[in-house]
Amino acid sequence: MRDMCYYYSQLGTDERSEFLIHMATSLSTNHQAVQELIQQKPQADTNSVDLDAQLLIWEDRLRHAVQPPHHWVFSQVSRLSGGVKFLVDMRQDLLSTLFSKTLDPSNSAALKTLDSTLRELLSLWFTVGLLNVQRITWESPCNMLQKVSEYEAVHPVRNWTDLKRRVGPYRRCFIFTHSCMPKEPLVVLHIFLTNEIPDSMAKILQTSRSSSIDETSVSKDSEDPSLINTAIFYSITSTQKGLQVMLTYSQKQR
Repeated sequence: MRDMCYYYSQLGTDERSEFLIHMATSLSTNHQAVQELIQQKPQADTNSVDLDAQLLIWEDRLRHAVQPPHHWVFSQVSRLSGGVKFLVDMRQDLLSTLFSKTLDPSNSAALKTLDSTLRELLSLWFTVGLLNVQRITWESPCNMLQKVSEYEAVHPVRNWTDLKRRVGPYRRCFIFTHSCMPKEPLVVLHIFLTNEIPDSMAKILQTSRSSSIDETSVSKDSEDPSLINTAIFYSITSTQKGLQVMLTYSQKQR
């Protein structure tokens, strides 16, 4: 599996699309085997005293037959160091392939099934109870601050001075992380603390804290709680395209 991941990581965009199509079609459910197993379903028989037990065995066999082989591949990859992150990035490639390439119906259906399997697994791994919330300040690791800056998609960070302001006094910046990707912010949330509701985004994004707060009355490195009665959530960014849908649901749960 490690060799497969390395091989995939070396491929170009078009080659990755071909790889995913091959994976979706060659590691799909064996429909003939499923059909044959359906024909073998135990039938009600007055002479059979263990019909329930036979049905349970048959249902277990059917469950395994319906599950596509690529499910096993994804499960094995997830156990590797960095495997979950690899699958998140792979799903980003998969979504790009689904929405950007002209596919014949059979390949499109197979890719949608591949995405459904991967999405189901990622939904289990990234459920709300497994996400951690962490506050980011100017004292946070430099690499994390840089990622917060680079990932900001709603109101781009202009420079380091702008970033320092966004994580400083009268501001809050939180990130959602996962134990499988501890150094990768999955969601970035920015909050503005003030004593009134601004009438425009410009007042939130401007250099000064707020037009209603006297800059001379507070220290640049501290904040006066008496000047805060309003929290404005002005930016939320989901950083991983491969986690589309899953993180949106988790955020709603929180």
